[in-house]
Amino acid sequence: INRIRLDSKFIEGSYVGSAFVTEFIKDIQDLTTRKELPVLFPGEEKEWSGNRYDLHFTTHDTRDILSYIKPGLYLADSTDIQLSVTQEGVLDALIKSQRIALDDKYLKGVNLHLDNSDGALNALLQGDELSISPGQPYPAPGGRQPHRRGPHV
Repeated sequence: INRIRLDSKFIEGSYVGSAFVTEFIKDIQDLTTRKELPVLFPGEEKEWSGNRYDLHFTTHDTRDILSYIKPGLYLADSTDIQLSVTQEGVLDALIKSQRIALDDKYLKGVNLHLDNSDGALNALLQGDELSISPGQPYPAPGGRQPHRRGPHV
């Protein structure tokens, strides 16, 4: 069993897996892109490794580190990231965040759930408010519509 504990000013969390982190990355790719997009990996069929993983991270102030990785990318403080993979290769992941943004585009009240429990990769993305271009945000269905001035298009 491999265990890693990370505590820093921008993130805290843990990794527990039957293989080291480098193998974890390959296994996640096998369960997602390699399985769902085989055209990207011609002639490469892989059996599931049988490895097990549990990952849990909570962010703090990530602005400094994310400015190096992708300028304009923002994750709210206390964003929660959980991922587990069973010995049978069943993946279950959850990301919860008050806000995820890239430049002027953002999603508030993010709840992203990913799994492959039925043999296909499934994703359910929920959010309270979405802004994809400068101007007015789009509230979630059933939410209050923003007051708009001027002619309506």
